[in-house]
Amino acid sequence: MALVKERAETDAVWKHVRGVRYLVQDKEAGVMLRDKFIEGLKWLGRERLTFDLGVDARQGGLGQLREAVQMMGAIYRTGKDGLVIVINHLCKPNLRLPYTSSESITSHPDFVEWKSLIAAMAQYPTTYMKLSGGFSELPPLSTDTEPDIQLLVERLRPWTDVVFGTFGPDRVMFGSDWPVCNIGGGGNGVSWNRWQAVVEGVLNTRGLNGEQKDEIWGKVALKAYGIEV
Repeated sequence: MALVKERAETDAVWKHVRGVRYLVQDKEAGVMLRDKFIEGLKWLGRERLTFDLGVDARQGGLGQLREAVQMMGAIYRTGKDGLVIVINHLCKPNLRLPYTSSESITSHPDFVEWKSLIAAMAQYPTTYMKLSGGFSELPPLSTDTEPDIQLLVERLRPWTDVVFGTFGPDRVMFGSDWPVCNIGGGGNGVSWNRWQAVVEGVLNTRGLNGEQKDEIWGKVALKAYGIEV
C-alpha cells in the first residue's frame, strides 16, 4: 500500500483509494491465518481502508469460509482496529445443488454449514455482504431466451433469506459482478439488466420499503467504504 500511495503522488488522488480487494479463493489453505496477513488487515483498519474478501464455497470448498471465520475472530478479538470487511458474492455458495424446492436446499448439509458460517461472519458489526455473483454460480443462462426472473429469485431465496436474516438490510449492498456476470448471465448485452431485475425481485419479495431499497442499491456501500457524496 505504501507503493500505491507513492504512485498516487498527491493526497487528492490518494483520498479516492477506499480499500483493497484480495481473492483468497485460489490460494493455499491457511493464508488468511498467517501472522503477516492478520497484521496487514489490522493495518488497513487503522488506516480506515476497507478489505473486500473473496472466498468460493462452491469451487474452493467450505473450508475457505471456516478459515475466514477464524481470521475474523483474530481481527476483531481486540475490537481496536475497526476494520471494515466487505464479503463478496454471498461467499459464492453452491447454487447448483439439486433443486426441487426450497426445503431440498435448506436441508442439504452444504447449505446448513454455509448458513452457520455466514451467521458467524455477520456477528461482527463492521462486516458487510455484497448481494452479487449469482450468475457465476447458477447454471448458465441463455443469450437469446429471456429467463423467468421470479423463478431465479425463488432459486436464490434460501441463500438471500440467510443473508438478510443475519446481516440485515443495513449491511447488505448491491454488487453487479460486472463483467464476470456476463459469462453466466447470457452475455454483455443482457446480463446487467437481468441481474438488476433479479435483485429488485429479491428486495420486493422481502417486502423492503423504498428507503431500505435505496440503502441496498447504494447507501450501504457509501457507508461501508466511507465515501462522501
